[in-house]
Amino acid sequence: MKILIADDEPALLNFLERGLRAEGYECIVTKQLHEVSALAQKHAPSLIILDRLFADDDSINEIQNIRQ
Repeated sequence: MKILIADDEPALLNFLERGLRAEGYECIVTKQLHEVSALAQKHAPSLIILDRLFADDDSINEIQNIRQ
């Protein structure tokens, strides 16, 4: 199963990636909100873990882009 993880906090992103990889999941990670849609299209993950707030950006708009 592929999981896309997007978070702007490196420590949390690393923690999630290490834990999920240890359980056998394939992880695609990004620290940039603007990369999420392209990565979702390219990799077609089964699950997306998306931080709600990236610095001053709200990720709700990105969710709407992914759904389209």
